[in-house]
Amino acid sequence: MEEEIGTIVEVKGNQAAVEMEKGGYCNHCAAKTACQPMGETRRRVMVTNTPGAQVGDRVALSYQAKSRLMAASIVFLLPIICLFLGYFLGNSLFQGEGVKVISALVGLAVGFLILKVLNTLMAGRSDLAPQIIRVEQRGRRIPQRTQRKD
Repeated sequence: MEEEIGTIVEVKGNQAAVEMEKGGYCNHCAAKTACQPMGETRRRVMVTNTPGAQVGDRVALSYQAKSRLMAASIVFLLPIICLFLGYFLGNSLFQGEGVKVISALVGLAVGFLILKVLNTLMAGRSDLAPQIIRVEQRGRRIPQRTQRKD
């Protein structure tokens, strides 16, 4: 199991948005620039808030290494495989090079559509999602002010 530390930035019912600094596990990944190509230093994930953490709390998240590897493989390889399948299908059916390129692009688009469908299907699977395993540090709470009646 992999662990990362993040901060709760939003709570909606039993779900919490956790923002993490790019680092930790990402520092060892060969594709770290592909996930956030614009130089973003933070990433956000939605998790089930089982410990009842509040906004501002620092929490430890646990990832199954197997699920991360599977997700990365699907996200990076599926569109490429569909691109090549589209090209080879176009190559076997048509003669012009332009048609082959277009069929490759159609294959790539089909690959991204399959990813969208898989994302929707797998979104609810708790075995693939990171989980809050402990609250590292409680955030600073700002007490609500009550107005005095004079």
